[in-house]
Amino acid sequence: MSCRLKKCILLSLLIGILVLSSGCNLNDGTDEMNEALTVLLPSEIGFVWMYEGFAEYFHVMQVEAIEKTGGQYRYRISGDVADMSNGESDLNYRVDIEYLIEEGALIQIKSEEVMMDSIFDRLELIRYPLDQGSQWTQVQLDEDGQERTLECTIENVSSLGARTVYTVLYQDQDSEYYEKRDITTGIGVTRVEILWKTDEGNFPIGYTLYRSLGPDENT
Repeated sequence: MSCRLKKCILLSLLIGILVLSSGCNLNDGTDEMNEALTVLLPSEIGFVWMYEGFAEYFHVMQVEAIEKTGGQYRYRISGDVADMSNGESDLNYRVDIEYLIEEGALIQIKSEEVMMDSIFDRLELIRYPLDQGSQWTQVQLDEDGQERTLECTIENVSSLGARTVYTVLYQDQDSEYYEKRDITTGIGVTRVEILWKTDEGNFPIGYTLYRSLGPDENT
């Protein structure tokens, strides 16, 4: 093998190593964004949220598991909506939620029947960077299986003691429908507002967090 051929092979190998190294750097950037979003959620299994809202609505839920795979995070959560029918209803009051952090977004995936929440079972709650005025667009399927395009904006960033509160608006591109949430560091969602559409007119409904408990308090 000639000296010149050896140099060409070594140069090709070096270029390959540089390309792979560059790819790793890109992934590291995504991992850093994902990790930055974990500050928005509780860090311990057993954390409990208690919410109350419109028309005596109430639900409670708890962190069952926190999993990390590579740079991706999953928070598995279960709970129940209060049955105001005193057991006379045949509806399913269970709530199963997964908070997924990947590709620089915090995503809510829910399975429920009566929860006073989004018309979307999958929704990007917030996306990095966590700056006031930051905007992005997402396309999701509503409860009827129809695609909707949402224009999303971090409308406000404020302080609540040592915590930071991010107010996010999700506006349907083709209708008046909107959702709005407050997401608070170390807690997660602390307020939800959605536009409820009726034959008599449209008006906002929703719920707020009235109490949260850490694992040591929930005994």
